[in-house]
Amino acid sequence: MKLRQKNNIVKSVTTAVFFLSLFYAEGCNKNFIIPDAKYNAVSVEMFGEKPERNFYVQKNISDSLKLKWSVEINGGLNTSAVALQGETIFCSDLSGRIYAFNLKDGKELGYLSYKNLIIAAPIVNQLKLIYAVVEAKDNLSTIYQYDIKTGKMVNEIEIAGKVIKEMIRLDDGFIVFTEQGNVLRFHYNSRKIWEYKNESFIHSNAAADNDKLIFGDDNGSVTTLNIKTGELLSRVKLQAGIEGGFTIYDNRVYFGDNSGNVHSMDLSTGKITWSASIGFKTVSFPIIDGNSLFIGNVRGDLIKLNLKDGSQSWKLETKGNLNATGLVFENLIIQPDYNKRILFIDKNDGRIVKEIYFEDKLRLSPFFFNDLIFIGTETGKLFAYEVIYN
Repeated sequence: MKLRQKNNIVKSVTTAVFFLSLFYAEGCNKNFIIPDAKYNAVSVEMFGEKPERNFYVQKNISDSLKLKWSVEINGGLNTSAVALQGETIFCSDLSGRIYAFNLKDGKELGYLSYKNLIIAAPIVNQLKLIYAVVEAKDNLSTIYQYDIKTGKMVNEIEIAGKVIKEMIRLDDGFIVFTEQGNVLRFHYNSRKIWEYKNESFIHSNAAADNDKLIFGDDNGSVTTLNIKTGELLSRVKLQAGIEGGFTIYDNRVYFGDNSGNVHSMDLSTGKITWSASIGFKTVSFPIIDGNSLFIGNVRGDLIKLNLKDGSQSWKLETKGNLNATGLVFENLIIQPDYNKRILFIDKNDGRIVKEIYFEDKLRLSPFFFNDLIFIGTETGKLFAYEVIYN
């Protein structure tokens, strides 16, 4: 299949109508239009809230949640699946649909449907929703930009490789990663700014600050690029591959590897400052609250480490696979596990304070916005709970 890239800023009305007609021709699309969407509305624009990745909420909460609404969608949820713009929450599923729901009552506003997969979470740029559709049979992905206010497709970019990891939103564009190791930065007008071809497959989730982009690969290399130019700044080789996420805090980056070690690296020098064992590999993001690091592994252990030297404060054995990244509040941790439950954990001593059980296995990393916590299952059920504060 011939690779093509459309670089125009806004397609003509004829082309937009053409794409919309294709959607309707599939027979199952209910394109959403949000006419009251505001350009500068408060948004959660990407998974992890910002390029550095943040899963810490500076609030004290109780161990109770009040169900506000729930919906059931067509396909299962990934660990990352949601973004938010104003009063609308967007949720993608593994069957190739991306939904829009009203934030207040969960009313479905419509959905876009594709015959292929949507694995990475969508990102938001003002009134544009950006998402990657991965072709199941071909080694291709298409990045779409959809105008939520008009219901029109703005543009699309087809790239070689499968976009299965999280995109990074920047002020003037976005960065995508293919499983095969290509890293590409695009302007919002779809113009490619730079491309970096990594030596190995990428199954980790990257992080970035104003100057640097950092990610790991299957061969255990930690690569830092100049975020403006794509120039290689440093590469550190570890003994094990990396499938977990990267978190940046105070000029250091934190991440776990497949041998069960968590590392702290100085962003300025590219040198590892400490390493600590958590027993088994991690596929989630480290969570930083300013003093401590919280991270789960695939065996079901949740570990608290001292941010300065990596010394262990406590370890909780949940006996449930911790693929999803939890939420850390001032007093409690909310952590889903694969045993169909949400755990409320005391942040100071690692005790399980409360458990809430569900009918299905939990998959979505908990998502917090405007006093609501969103929880999702691998069967495609999305729950919105009101937080009760202490």
